Amino acid sequence: MTSRAFRITALVAAALVLAALMLGLARKTLLTPLEREGRYAMSEGYASDGWIGERARFRWPGLSSQGNRVRVQLDPWRPQGAGPAALTVYNCGTKIGEISVSSRLAPTLPLSADCPDVEVELQVSNSFESAEQEPRTLGVKVEAVEITSALGIPIVELRSIALAALCLLLVWGCMLHGLGRAGSWSAFSFSAFLLMLAWQQRYFDPLNVLTLSLLIAGVCVGMRLGMSGQAVLREPARWASLAACVAVVVGTLLRFYGLDFGLPAVFHPDELQKVGPIERMAASGTLNPGYFLHPSLLLYLSYGVWHLGTTTLFPDLAPYHQIILAGRTVSALAGSVSVLLVFLIARRVLAGAQAAFAALLFALLPLAVTTSRYMKEDALLTALVLGVVLLTLLSVERKSGWMLALAGVLAGCASAAKYTGVLSVCVVLAAPWLQANGTGNWVSRAWIKWALIAVVLIPVGFIMCTPYAILDLTTFLKDFGFESRHMTRGHTSGIDPWSQLWMFHWRRSVVPGVSLVVAGMALLGAGMAIRLRDRHLLFMLGLVLLFYLPAEFVKAKPAPQFERYVVPILPFLSILAALGVGMLSVSRLRGLMVAALVIAFPAQRVYALARDISPDTRDQAARWAEQHLAPGSSVLLFWEPYSPPIDRRRFRVTVAPRPDLLEELSLRRLRMQGSQFLILSSLYWDRYFSQPGTSGAQREVFRQLFRSLPERARFTARSGSYGFHNPEIRILEITPAEAPPAPVQ
Repeated sequence: MTSRAFRITALVAAALVLAALMLGLARKTLLTPLEREGRYAMSEGYASDGWIGERARFRWPGLSSQGNRVRVQLDPWRPQGAGPAALTVYNCGTKIGEISVSSRLAPTLPLSADCPDVEVELQVSNSFESAEQEPRTLGVKVEAVEITSALGIPIVELRSIALAALCLLLVWGCMLHGLGRAGSWSAFSFSAFLLMLAWQQRYFDPLNVLTLSLLIAGVCVGMRLGMSGQAVLREPARWASLAACVAVVVGTLLRFYGLDFGLPAVFHPDELQKVGPIERMAASGTLNPGYFLHPSLLLYLSYGVWHLGTTTLFPDLAPYHQIILAGRTVSALAGSVSVLLVFLIARRVLAGAQAAFAALLFALLPLAVTTSRYMKEDALLTALVLGVVLLTLLSVERKSGWMLALAGVLAGCASAAKYTGVLSVCVVLAAPWLQANGTGNWVSRAWIKWALIAVVLIPVGFIMCTPYAILDLTTFLKDFGFESRHMTRGHTSGIDPWSQLWMFHWRRSVVPGVSLVVAGMALLGAGMAIRLRDRHLLFMLGLVLLFYLPAEFVKAKPAPQFERYVVPILPFLSILAALGVGMLSVSRLRGLMVAALVIAFPAQRVYALARDISPDTRDQAARWAEQHLAPGSSVLLFWEPYSPPIDRRRFRVTVAPRPDLLEELSLRRLRMQGSQFLILSSLYWDRYFSQPGTSGAQREVFRQLFRSLPERARFTARSGSYGFHNPEIRILEITPAEAPPAPVQ
């Protein structure tokens, strides 16, 4: 065997061993009465007090059928006269042991059956009836069930090990070729990092390992390509301005299309939070919203558009509908302006053709388009951040300190759009570093003074746009403190960044929101920026990290639209993707082909979402109910803004109280409640299946409902559910409507 073949064989063997260890450590297979279901394990017939009846079944998907063994910890207590429990243990239908539980035991039995998932069934042949108020059959009390092996960790299936090893080899190869001398140490550190996290974290998703591996590989490949790349050209293309105008027009049309979706119903619950403060300002004749969970700039702009435009253009709409439409108009305008700002920024760091491509790409990104249709702060924040970045680059380009000071004021306005806009302070502080580009110095000392002036002016901009943060300080501190606690504590559940390898938003927000191809091209651009060491390009990469890392750091990642937290990074990802396309375009024809391929993926997705925006699945479900349910039928809704707008004049509608939603969903409570039909929306239930860290007991509530209640109708969109659009709606029958009451007049 040659030395090269030996090294390759050794690398493959090391990757396989490391993958097996990492996945084994990550698999938390222990089941207890308090944790009867986990990400990698589930049970049936296992009660919360630890008792099983005549039988209980435990299943661990993805584990190998060879080399593992099951450990069962048993409590011998049974009532006097019942005798020791006679327990038989089966593995996928094959008997592997018989146990007489006469004392506290923790037997370990080898698994021998060859089946796709590891499944263990416990059967008790001498169960007894309990003497409780509601008697039940009891067999034996199981304190814990766990899958392990002689290695001390479970052995996962071979294909999972092979896939993880392939990811490791991919990252190692890219590091060794892309990072030069630092590649070996980087590969070793990355491997040790993964092992440590797999050992320490309670929730460790191998898909996050795959995502992180591909991310690192993409950056390393970009660095390798950057070694042969030429210096970035910033000369303008003659047709770039015309192409940018086309991008602005396309982006504007997409953002205003379907702006009235859902109305007169309100399908985005957060929009209702904005209507109340604006109505209070109108009623009181002051500009005090009395609401500071978010800053006031969006409220003021929506208030202005409401009075100047929507009351005249849409006089037939109710006032709160007009306010929502006004707020959505502000977001759509901000999103449209952002397309132009992306071009103006990209033109200062890339060639003109690449700048036009970046603007067109951003105009078509599904996440950017979708968030520009909501009365929410994200599109406005992004536009203001882009304004700060443009003014900072112009101040460096023109050597104008006053322009940097203006950037500081605008950074304060960005903070008044959304509190995370305060991160813009880092943008203006980067000016001395950018000004020293090409001088051999780290920063320009002369520009430190102007940067500090700009920082001092940030609070001025904030107070200009949220003056009642000072004038109504008590309310501001109360609301700001509540929102701060919400971000650090979490929403449905707190999601720790380390448990997700800091890949939660990249995997769940960025890739679906821009497409896998665009995300990959942006990674190539990031690697090229690092290799070229151009400060303007590194500035773009730094802006991505500036707004991405805090979004990962906070534990609040609220469904159903946690992806809006990373909207500010989309313009800079577009610029990096344009850099990647430009570096791959060795000829005009090849450049056009690569650009068309990259554009095609988000364009197809944004078209599909626009096509399905109306009628929404909730509207479809409401129309179906009018046509197929008897007048006067009683309908139960959960979390009304996520549900269809059921006609209350035609049906008896009950809305479950929000604090007790999961308790109200128990079959017993539903039947006691007396409603005939239950309508559920995936905007509510899906978070318990898709969000990490949620309880298995919560998921079981919905599984039991879907198994037990007859489904009368289901509504989905071809493009799927995205943001607050087109949730999956299920109409379930609780009790047959034999004699429905007379219609409610």
